[in-house]
Amino acid sequence: MDFLDEDDQYVAALALTTIILEEEEKEARRAARGARRRLWSRKWLQRREEGGQYKTLVQELALEDQGSYRNWMRVNRSPFHKILDMIQPSISKTDTRMINSERHTSLSYQFRVSLNLISLINPETCSAIYEALQPIYMRMPRSQEEWRKVSEDFHSLWNYPLCLGALDGKRSNEKHIHNYRLSRARRVSENAFGILSSRFQVFNKPIRTCPERANKVIQACLVLHNMLRTESRQAYSPPELLDQEDIQRRRMVVGQWHDHQHNALGDMQVIARRPKRDAMQVRDLFCMYFNNEGSVPWQNEMALLH
Repeated sequence: MDFLDEDDQYVAALALTTIILEEEEKEARRAARGARRRLWSRKWLQRREEGGQYKTLVQELALEDQGSYRNWMRVNRSPFHKILDMIQPSISKTDTRMINSERHTSLSYQFRVSLNLISLINPETCSAIYEALQPIYMRMPRSQEEWRKVSEDFHSLWNYPLCLGALDGKRSNEKHIHNYRLSRARRVSENAFGILSSRFQVFNKPIRTCPERANKVIQACLVLHNMLRTESRQAYSPPELLDQEDIQRRRMVVGQWHDHQHNALGDMQVIARRPKRDAMQVRDLFCMYFNNEGSVPWQNEMALLH
């Protein structure tokens, strides 16, 4: 089940902001003049309560069919309303340049929201989501003790010491014990981006917008990812979605995120570079550690898979 592609982001953002903006738009409509007033006073826009999808389909699904609600909204009802409650104070009605695209036009008719409003909703809501969720779900460590706790937790989970996180390089030859252990730790980042790109399809192709708006979209996706992994893990990222090791059978189980297309990044040119001496010494120390006191019982058999 796909979560939040580009169209879905607009749909979710519209649903999140429709209730909040209704009263403000009514006030703005009464005060507006000229062309803006003529646009907002269109009668079919004023019948949002009777015919807009948020007031019809979304409410029906919420009351009658939670599974279909999750499929259509790409999120369960409880976290959706939690997000809504958290971002409500930050969302406000502002004027913006009209962007008249086919996607915006379609959503304008579905939700009975003016094109002006649609063009502002996505970046404004992304900013509000990030500001509300980041302190809770993506807070950076603030002290040596907190960084040390990150390192200890990573070691406990992935048997890789002195590591504060993982970045995917996708360029190493995985054929020895050290490379297997390094690959195993790096799988954290591979799975994380795999989940992101399968649930937020905006990552499956170049984000064609200005850098400022792209940053807002990415930040919102990251904090939503962390929140849903924390509070709705089974629905958002069930175990079969991830790459996993079956240590008992000595095999790798490929996650379902590989079934989705990942075309956001083009092929990268391979450039041969000799690593610096310090990096080679660190690598050799880890290699010695993993083959002696830092070894784990299954590593010899599992390394053969790489």
